[in-house]
Amino acid sequence: MQFGIVSDSSCDLPEAYLQAEQVQIVSFYISFDGENYYQEGKQISIPDFYQKMADNPDCFPKTSMPSVQDYVDAFVPFVKDGMPVLCICLSKKLSGSMQAAINAKQVVEEQYEGARIEILDSALATALQGMLVKAAVEIRNAGESLDEAVRCLGEIRKSGHIFFTTDDLKYLEHGGRIGKAASVAGSVLKIKPLLQFYDGELGPAELCRGRKKSILKLIEKMETYMEEHDIHPEDYYIVTGVGLWVEEYEQFKNQLAERLEEAGFHVAQWEDIQIGATIGVHTGPYPLGTGLLKRWKKECSFLSFFSSILSISVVFPVIFKESRYDSSGGWKEENMQLIYETLRSLGLTSKYQGYQQLAEATKIVLENDNFMLNVTKNIYPEVAFRLKVTSQSVERNIRTAIEVCWRQSGPEGFSKIAGCKITRIPTNAEFIDMFAFYIKTHS
Repeated sequence: MQFGIVSDSSCDLPEAYLQAEQVQIVSFYISFDGENYYQEGKQISIPDFYQKMADNPDCFPKTSMPSVQDYVDAFVPFVKDGMPVLCICLSKKLSGSMQAAINAKQVVEEQYEGARIEILDSALATALQGMLVKAAVEIRNAGESLDEAVRCLGEIRKSGHIFFTTDDLKYLEHGGRIGKAASVAGSVLKIKPLLQFYDGELGPAELCRGRKKSILKLIEKMETYMEEHDIHPEDYYIVTGVGLWVEEYEQFKNQLAERLEEAGFHVAQWEDIQIGATIGVHTGPYPLGTGLLKRWKKECSFLSFFSSILSISVVFPVIFKESRYDSSGGWKEENMQLIYETLRSLGLTSKYQGYQQLAEATKIVLENDNFMLNVTKNIYPEVAFRLKVTSQSVERNIRTAIEVCWRQSGPEGFSKIAGCKITRIPTNAEFIDMFAFYIKTHS
């Protein structure tokens, strides 16, 4: 390992994952009576925490941040092994956990010469803090340096956004998020809060009449956010989470997936977590929500490689064997047969709208590879113009088509097209580039 990873228990990652990836967790403390404190996840499980809240509706538990010594104890084993440490903390706008970590860093670095500890404010909480930790693990496992991890994570954390609701206003009242009058009135009218988390803190609450309406509104908010921010699901962790498990959570996940699919957002991989105590003390036992955070992707060389080769081919066409272009460089329709055959070999059929649109995008690039300089501004509008559809639908349908190909043929099929090893699903631009190059050199 290039560096060790430490986080606080607000990241809400399962123990099996933490152990497998050697991530050290520093626990928050939970108290139900203000006197006795239990370490979250170690001395009290999250299901037991929520069940105790549900069984005692007039009890308002609170959390206490980890101590400086707790962080020292987490840092020292890595330092003794001569390994630098990355510590990812709950948003400093929500807790003093990060300051405790900073103090612990100073203690350890004074005690151990050459020790290096980097403290990172996740600016996130619960599931998205957990996804940032996962990104750190992926960066570390890819052999990247601690400096590179800090740089990348500092950018990734800006992309996080959570939408969630809960079933009871009294916990928000107790935590000072809403007034007592609003809480009483809301309870009488069965008003449910809808909240967002972004920029490191909770945004203002919106109110909905009834639990079902609040859940539907939550789904609508997520869809709208993804549309307005042009979210590509393959580039993001898409997460759902719940406190105490309830049957409606499964219904919510199914409704959310169906709604996003209908809108053209195919989510191939969902992350599912149990929301921990640091959020649960403010929401009560029944929080439920969804969120997203951009994934880390190591810059892959094949996009620049294929782009450079395609550019070279314009200047030195003699490099390539005689192809299905006429002497003036024009397009011959028999090329489409090879495009369709290759797409079908990857598992894509004409029942998908992206089948024809991806073929047309490939044709456009082969007609003029300068279109690859800006896929969004060049290729999507041109495909839309030729096929009488919208640019937005072209982008979504091509993305879905690529995901179908990935599911059907996997890394092996994509590596065959690319001519090099592919270990992750390419972006639209990357796939169009390598696919066009493949067609060009095999026609």
